[in-house]
Amino acid sequence: MPDTVILNISNMKCAGCVASVEQALQAVEGVEKVIVSLDDANATVTGHAVLSDLVNASTGAGFPAAVA
Repeated sequence: MPDTVILNISNMKCAGCVASVEQALQAVEGVEKVIVSLDDANATVTGHAVLSDLVNASTGAGFPAAVA
């Protein structure tokens, strides 16, 4: 069964930001599903990815992330 983690994402201001975060997180090995919410400023990631890889991917895309 896959794990689910919620990340707080900073600096998202538009749908383009959401798309960038989704793309960055989806590229992480082990990620099965990503749902990013602009309103809640978070991302719900399902799969078997390494947590630090998720944080680094979002942060590297310009959107600092932290575990919710």
